[in-house]
Amino acid sequence: MVQPVGQFDPQSGLPEGARTVSVFLVNRRTPKELDSIKDEAFAFQTALEVRADAPFVPRPDARGLVSDDWDESVADLQYRDVGEYAVGHNVAADGDAQCVRTCWVPEGLVERVAPAELENRCERRKLARGRSAPFVPPPKPAAPPLYWP
Repeated sequence: MVQPVGQFDPQSGLPEGARTVSVFLVNRRTPKELDSIKDEAFAFQTALEVRADAPFVPRPDARGLVSDDWDESVADLQYRDVGEYAVGHNVAADGDAQCVRTCWVPEGLVERVAPAELENRCERRKLARGRSAPFVPPPKPAAPPLYWP
């Protein structure tokens, strides 16, 4: 199903005439009657892949435009160069400007975060000598309920 995107602010980066595409997989196999072979008509973990002659346009993230939430603003800044090319419904989706696809086990690249370097050993010793919060034991769990027939 192909539809026009609709009205967006010119700052969204969407080109004039951009369209949205929805792709569906419909299983039209006739279900089997016997329970022992019923799953032969099911479609398990199927995969779809879509390519186009023209590059896909990333979907604008409008959440930060209408929110005063500080976290949304920070996320908008940190991920300003990351485009969302596909959205899955009941399945994960991944893609780039050339190809979008469904994926059952999505992957993500998490950049390494390095700990801060302290200037000298004295600073580290001060931190090591610092007082910790007092230990508070966790509450005792309630007795499990008894079930009698």
